Amino acid sequence: MMASTVASGIHGTKKDRFSCEDNATSMLAARLLNATRLSDGALIALKIVRHSNNPEEVEISKFLTSEPLQSDTSNHCVPIYDTVLVPDDDDIVIMVMPLLRKYISPAFHTVGEAIECFRQILEGLQFMHKNLVAHRDCMNLNIMMDANNLYVYPFHPVDHHMKRDFSGYAHFKTRTERPPKYYFIDFGLSHRYVSIDNALDLPVWGGDKQVPEFRNYDCPHNPFPTDVFYIGHAIKEDFLDVLKRFETIWGALSKWKLRSRVVDSDESTLEQIFGTVWNWARQLEFVVRRLSAHPWPAS
Repeated sequence: MMASTVASGIHGTKKDRFSCEDNATSMLAARLLNATRLSDGALIALKIVRHSNNPEEVEISKFLTSEPLQSDTSNHCVPIYDTVLVPDDDDIVIMVMPLLRKYISPAFHTVGEAIECFRQILEGLQFMHKNLVAHRDCMNLNIMMDANNLYVYPFHPVDHHMKRDFSGYAHFKTRTERPPKYYFIDFGLSHRYVSIDNALDLPVWGGDKQVPEFRNYDCPHNPFPTDVFYIGHAIKEDFLDVLKRFETIWGALSKWKLRSRVVDSDESTLEQIFGTVWNWARQLEFVVRRLSAHPWPAS
């Protein structure tokens, strides 16, 4: 007799199906799965790569995370723990990586936290370019964060707002208390060149459709400046267009300015007052605990 499976939240239970784990789905499930590493119980990600679609992805990913590059503190390329071949399909390789999440979630609380994020992103881009690799698709969706240190209890691999066992919301510390590290992912369109100055290639259609080079799609361009545009546009979209107070970034910032709160552009006056009081109460605690206004992660 075959066992039947009944979905949560139906057949007589009053439980909301949206609060059940089997309702959590991912649009990336066809090529990105989560798994648990047996040695330490850590959550990891398994990415399916087809050589026929992205012939250089595995090679470049392994190059950027192999020694001595792996030990370079300016390296912000997602580590590759292992690669697994599929016995009955020579076109597929499974890359084993850490489980990351969007770099803007959970929210930034201070200007100093955001500046540290920018520093790491630019440092990582410079590292790739120094090693003659153009990412060619480093838009905001391909910038991620190792947030495991932020969470009191591990977050769920699909619904990041929930605990790993889906028993409730996942509570987290601020980036000031537990500074995270940011990573670039997805090297499917990347290429390694002989030099930066003489690198010419036809533009590749990445996730950000605002790239100026796309206007002359049939003309070869140097992809390294295009990477810089991607990063600038990501910061503009995720910070300058969405959040207030970032005009102060370009000036001289005191420690207290760095501790000032990041404010959503659509916050009401009451929300701003409450948020400001809450932020400075936390910041005074951080000052007493001698936590830096510029939260660098441990190397």
